[in-house]
Amino acid sequence: MMRLFELKKEQLIIVSRQVDPGSVGAEAMLRKTGIESSSIKFAANLIELLDEVALHRSIGLMRSSACRLRREDVLYKPLADSVQLETAIAWRAQNRSSQLLSFRDALIAFGPRSLSA
Repeated sequence: MMRLFELKKEQLIIVSRQVDPGSVGAEAMLRKTGIESSSIKFAANLIELLDEVALHRSIGLMRSSACRLRREDVLYKPLADSVQLETAIAWRAQNRSSQLLSFRDALIAFGPRSLSA
């Protein structure tokens, strides 16, 4: 596992805000750690990020779920002090099924915000 302070002197690549709104939180997390904006480069998509890592020896910061796009020439390590992203669900307004409403209520009752209250 890596820690953010170990990356202070590296060129970091994250997916652009237009593609991944979670990048805003990741960028804020990097700045809090003391990583300057000039050290952060934006990729148009995840494939471009992985290409930059493989070809230019940069370090990519991406969601852990993106690790399913494995490349043999790229090493993947979890980040110990990473940002926690909020989870959201979306559904059609007309859908009022009991299963959906039950799932929604469970998320509200047992989600991270309810645990910290």
